[in-house]
Amino acid sequence: MTMIAPSLLAADFSRIGEEARRAFEAGADWLHLDIMDGHFVDNISFGPEICAAVRKAVGPDRFLDAHLMIERPDHYFGRFVKAGVNLSFLWNWGMNTSAALSNASAGRA
Repeated sequence: MTMIAPSLLAADFSRIGEEARRAFEAGADWLHLDIMDGHFVDNISFGPEICAAVRKAVGPDRFLDAHLMIERPDHYFGRFVKAGVNLSFLWNWGMNTSAALSNASAGRA
């Protein structure tokens, strides 16, 4: 099965909601959100607030996939869940994954 999941990084950020909707209208199955903080990788992208804005723009039925390339993803995981991300890939470099998942499911972001 082939899935199309374009990265939001390719969008015009001045029109991010429109661009996200356009990706789905063009046939995307998922929208990929590359979250980078400048520490884990050299680039800086965006955080939970932009993810929440994208969620609002595309509605509750579209699939948002976040790739958390950040230091302390366990600390931020719950914030991305609250922002409406459906799936997060966490780079686990010594973090407490079970604590992150437990905190997110309990609503402690």
